[in-house]
Formats: sequence, structure tokens, C-alpha cells
Amino acid sequence: MTRRGRVKQWIYSRLSLQLLSFLIAVVIWFFVSWDHSTKGYRPVTLPLEVVGASRDLSVEVKESSVEAKFFGDIGLLSDMDPSSLSVRVDVTGLPPGTYKLVPRIELPKGVESVTFKPQYVTVVLHRRSVRDVPVRVDFGKDFPREAKVSGVTVTPRYVSVQGTEEQVRGVDHARVQVTYQAFSEGRRVFPVELVFRKDYSLGRDLDFNPKEVTLDMPISSDKIIGRVPLRASVEGMPGWGFVVDSVNVIPEAVMVQGTPEAIEQLKVIDLPPVNVEGAQQDFSAWVPVRSPVDGVVVLGGGLAQVHVKLSHRSSKRVIRGVPVKLRGVDVDKGWVLSPAEVDVTVEISSKEGIPSEAPPSELVEAYVDVSNVVTSRITLPVLVKPKRESVVVISVDPPRVQLQEKR
Repeated sequence: MTRRGRVKQWIYSRLSLQLLSFLIAVVIWFFVSWDHSTKGYRPVTLPLEVVGASRDLSVEVKESSVEAKFFGDIGLLSDMDPSSLSVRVDVTGLPPGTYKLVPRIELPKGVESVTFKPQYVTVVLHRRSVRDVPVRVDFGKDFPREAKVSGVTVTPRYVSVQGTEEQVRGVDHARVQVTYQAFSEGRRVFPVELVFRKDYSLGRDLDFNPKEVTLDMPISSDKIIGRVPLRASVEGMPGWGFVVDSVNVIPEAVMVQGTPEAIEQLKVIDLPPVNVEGAQQDFSAWVPVRSPVDGVVVLGGGLAQVHVKLSHRSSKRVIRGVPVKLRGVDVDKGWVLSPAEVDVTVEISSKEGIPSEAPPSELVEAYVDVSNVVTSRITLPVLVKPKRESVVVISVDPPRVQLQEKR
């Protein structure tokens, strides 16, 4: 058989016809399943913008961006410029609070719909607050005693801090740090930084003005600079049930300027006492710093901050005749305790206002655990559980009791 005959025979063979049928079926399936559509999706991550907030509100947004999924003409979607798009959340007329709002966007040409992820945006509106805080000048420890500064004038003495009410309350003071190198170079304009309270945990990027202050530091020919510690005190009585726990002053020492003889006399500067009359919580107070020695000038703004910490008044009490209970799986087995009562010494804080005549059953519970007792006679420790948060157990007398099975 010739080559042409063999090819013709293969073309009309059963296998070739089956392959041809399969290819025709694939082409028909593809043609039927294709809907000739030119539409599709395009996901884009876009920045979020909040609009409509009044001037007395500050805005906190939990999500800085959202993912927008556009549906429309594939050609137009591919030509779409994401930088020209803006996703907005409108808070017009809303009072302070936390809201979950739907983001909005103006659909570009060729886009039929859009979905967002997340679907809702969390927005927190805070009441904006403004507070003036004093500027304190801190001289670096590199200042030598022979440095000759006759005084410091800060202009302005206060900076205005803006933020939420909670943020503004967290600002302790404003500070300017002056090194001896900057002083000796004749520098007089210094940047201001905010100093926050120790318990402050929110954002520290607050807006304040001015960012710089001018210091007037005249040079003296016969005076030196020294460092003198500060001592704070209080007067008055705190609110009922409270006592003064500690009194701290910031800074602990200040720079002073005067003649060597005058500074030698000045060992400590006593600050004016802070009035704690009726106080029921920790607080801080600004007090002036004045030198008691003539001829000595206090540098750095002349202010110090006194922190007063209060605690609840507590008293010791011996609770006599507290019955000892049994706890455990064998409570009903029949046990005899000796002794059956103990004396418990406790310390009671005034935090809950517990009356002095409160019965023992309202303060503590004494017990022994018999869960793992396997003998008929044993000595066990007495465990005491306070029933109030303000009750602290100090000691138990006797600390152990004898447990004996009834016969």
C-alpha cells in the first residue's frame, strides 16, 4: 500500500473519527459557555477620608484604608486611575461617640457597582479641648558651677495644647532643655517638648503652639550656678477615709544663680505647702519656687509640680471567736475540731466603708480542708478567706487545729 493510501486509511479509521468528534465537542462547549461579556472586577486599596466633623471635635479612625472592589467594563476598569478616587465617611451633625459608618465613593465612568472591605468603618469622635501649660526650663547637668547666668525669662511662659479632653489632661508640662554648649554659643531660641504624666497611655502626637520659645539669659560677672534640691509638703486633712500616701516634686532640684557665698548657704528650698483639705483622689499642683536666701535667683521658670498620692485609711482589728468550718468530701464523716474557733487579725481599709461593729461572718471565713485526710487524727492549718476586697488577713491564732474523727 502506498503512503497516500495509508494516510487515507487512517483518516477514515475509527480512532481518527473519535478524536475529531472530541475536538468538535470542545469547540462547541467553549462557544456555548462564553457569554461574550467584557465585564469584570478590579480590587483597589484606597485611603479613607472623614468629612463633616465640626471644629470642636477630633476624629479617630480605626481603619486608615479600605479595599474597594469595582465591577464594570474591563477596559474602563484597567484605565481607571486609583489616585483620583476618594473614599469618604460623612460625620456631619454627629455628637461625640463611637460609630460604625458605611464608606461612600463617587463611581467612576464605566463602573456599575462597588463593594467595600470592611463593610463598615469605625469612627470615634472626641470633644476637642485646649489647655495652656507652663514651660519649664531644664538646664543640663553639664553646666559648670562657674557658669554665669543672672536669670532666665521665658517668652512666652505658656504653650497652648490641643487634643481630646483625655489627651490634654495627660500633659504634665512643657519643657525646654538647655545644654551648656548651646548656652555658651549664644543660642536663645529653643524647641519645646511636651512631658506627659506617668500613667498616660494614649497618643503623644498632640498639636501645641508655639513650638519654640525665647529665653533671655543675661550673663553676670560675679555669680555662679548651683543645683539645689526641692522639698514639698502638704497642709489640711484629706477627705474622710483617706490619708496622704506620698508627696513627690518634679523637678527634684533646680538650678540657681548667685554668689558662691549665698549658694553655699542654700541647702534646700522648701516649697509652699499644697492644700489637701477634703481631697479624695490623687492630684498635682503647680507651686512657685522662691529662694529663701537673698541674692540667689532660681533659674528655669520658677515653677515646680507637686504630685500628691492618697490611699485609703486602714486599721488593724482582731476578730475573735471565728468558727472554723470543714470543707471537703468527708465533711459528713463526723469530725471534732480542737479548738473550734480562732482569732483572726486583719487590716481593714476604709475603701468600702465597713462599720467597725461588722460581725465576723461579714468579714472573713475560716476553714480546714479535709479532702485528703485518711487518718482518724491529724493537725491541719487554718485557712482564712476574706469576704471583702478591703480586708487583708495578717495572722491566725492558733494557726493550726487538731482534727479527730468521732468514735
